[in-house]
Amino acid sequence: MRWITVLLPVIWMACETGEYPFEPATESGDRVQRVGDIEGDPTFGRQVYADQCQACHREDGITGLGPDLPGYVSGAAPIDVINIVIEGQGRMTAMGTAMNDQQIADLVAWLFEEWGPDTL
Repeated sequence: MRWITVLLPVIWMACETGEYPFEPATESGDRVQRVGDIEGDPTFGRQVYADQCQACHREDGITGLGPDLPGYVSGAAPIDVINIVIEGQGRMTAMGTAMNDQQIADLVAWLFEEWGPDTL
């Protein structure tokens, strides 16, 4: 019952002001940095894309559901792409629990090899 005295003011504040007195906890900070430090292998990344991403993003990366991957990746930093893969964004489902760190690093390496700024 004690948790109610802590939780109710937070809920009330959020409803009244639209603000929360805390930042939501995410795993992304440390994990994004950790994945960013791993050297990805684009050869394996292509297979990760086929297994985990292609059903929604199609082979060409143009989904119609959000930003086209070729255009987005060409203007993004790898660390931002890693964060979106782990946490999701908009209609993009968070994939952080579906892939391990090496798979994400491999995927991002392939995305940048395929659609990075030097390829368009």
